[in-house]
Amino acid sequence: MDKEFFQTFLTRFRVNCNLRAGFLPINYKDMGFPFRIYKGAYNDTREELIKEENSTDEQLKTIDEAYEVFMKHLEESEDYSIAEKEMIKWSENHKPLSK
Repeated sequence: MDKEFFQTFLTRFRVNCNLRAGFLPINYKDMGFPFRIYKGAYNDTREELIKEENSTDEQLKTIDEAYEVFMKHLEESEDYSIAEKEMIKWSENHKPLSK
């Protein structure tokens, strides 16, 4: 997977997460951690990449795997920054990013 594609994925995923988080009620913590916003943000990001970036099956498979790593760490930590950091680390270790 090329580095530019993964950076595009990360940027769009971050934006989509922030957009969805902006619609959470003030007392969202009383409802439990809002995991569903990240699933929705990922689905939107994936669809955008398919439509606009002409993504290959290999690229999509890689971001699917990266998202699974993200969710695993998000469920363990309930901390977006930790989950994102682990997803990036996974990407660098398992799917080297070319220039």
